[in-house]
Amino acid sequence: FHTADALRLPLPDASADLFVSLETIEHLDDDRAFLAEVCRVLEPQGAFICSTPNRVVTNPGKSAAHKPCNRFHRREYAPQEFLDLLGTYFEQIELFGQNPQWRPRVRLLSVLGRLLPGHLGTRINQVLKLPRYLHDDPAYHAVVPANDGRIYEYTVAVCRRPKRREPLP
Repeated sequence: FHTADALRLPLPDASADLFVSLETIEHLDDDRAFLAEVCRVLEPQGAFICSTPNRVVTNPGKSAAHKPCNRFHRREYAPQEFLDLLGTYFEQIELFGQNPQWRPRVRLLSVLGRLLPGHLGTRINQVLKLPRYLHDDPAYHAVVPANDGRIYEYTVAVCRRPKRREPLP
């Protein structure tokens, strides 16, 4: 194990066969430099597994231009934005979801998030999650293929075949 700057990993080029980064990318100032570094250290047949909150659920009604409610997040991604970003660095991406959401609730909170000031839509969403702490089903947190048309609280990506790039200045 190493503690290191995510943009300057102490690993040789093409030396890792697996890179796992769970709920990290939304905290970084330079998400693109991070992904370039991941590609640098991955072997050509390596895999990158990463996850991030789904902004549509965690910050309902807010766009990518809005500062997330979580003060430690630099940005949050909708699933398609996350897929588009990863697609500039990887040739093969499979999306998965975790914590399925009830579509009418997501729609309602998105409307409220656009109409209410600040992050009130996000706060309402957080309050609505409280009953889950009283009775939680581990199956709810299973990571499943996201090709079923459902909305998930977290987007998980398995990326393969990193595209080689020139190092960033």
